[in-house]
Amino acid sequence: MSSSRQFGTIKLWNEDPGNGRIIPQDGGPDLTVVLADIESEQHPLAGSAVKFTKDGQHRAVEVEVVAEVNIKEPRISGYTSSSSSMLTPTGKIFISTVLTPEVMNN
Repeated sequence: MSSSRQFGTIKLWNEDPGNGRIIPQDGGPDLTVVLADIESEQHPLAGSAVKFTKDGQHRAVEVEVVAEVNIKEPRISGYTSSSSSMLTPTGKIFISTVLTPEVMNN
């Protein structure tokens, strides 16, 4: 197990069964996280900034929620939105929202 802590963002969280995915801030493939590896009292939400240790290639352990962000995505007719957040090295939260035109089938 690597001893260096990394930062990332919860991409998705399924309360039941208690698992989700983390997008590492420094790139690379998404990592799996399970409830047993969450060290914070609160459960993560999609968009929460986390600090973790990478265990192997596909799993995050020792996961700590450092900034919980409950992102309300904008609703604009004809567009799909997706938002993400990341914690910068200076401790600021960066939130990004992408709007994608919906494909209309006529």
